[in-house]
Amino acid sequence: MLLEASPENEWPLIYTLQIGRVFTAVCSLEMRVYAMLIMQADSENFHSTDKQLKKSSLGQLVQRLNEHGVQGRDLSYLREINRLRNKFIHGLFFEYPATGEPSVSQDSIDWLVSSLERYQRHFQFAEENLTSIVERAGMVEVVDLGTEGKILYPVDFFNKLNN
Repeated sequence: MLLEASPENEWPLIYTLQIGRVFTAVCSLEMRVYAMLIMQADSENFHSTDKQLKKSSLGQLVQRLNEHGVQGRDLSYLREINRLRNKFIHGLFFEYPATGEPSVSQDSIDWLVSSLERYQRHFQFAEENLTSIVERAGMVEVVDLGTEGKILYPVDFFNKLNN
């Protein structure tokens, strides 16, 4: 309704929605990294590990992945994703205008939205590939159920269960 009544309001709405999509993709990625790391906690230190991980930045979480065996190209990739995250989070309003700025051309609007879409795709791709990264690092076992999804569990999970 808003767009039908006032088409000039379209760009701030679409732009703001795209900013929200990028923030959502960042949060989703950070939660996936947290989930991979919390699976590594043992019962004695679960609560303290949970507290530490929840307070950690993505960069700190990536460092924890490194401590659990993520190395080489995978580690470099995750560090680059963290750099992009920091650039977006800390530089958003230095690089992108506020949504109500009146002097933004249609070409600029198109560039802004497509640039934000690229950020979103990078974070979503990283999240989708995190399972493969932690599997290569030997952190998890993966049971592929095909179209039904995957089951992940920590390496030696069943050995720990029986002890």
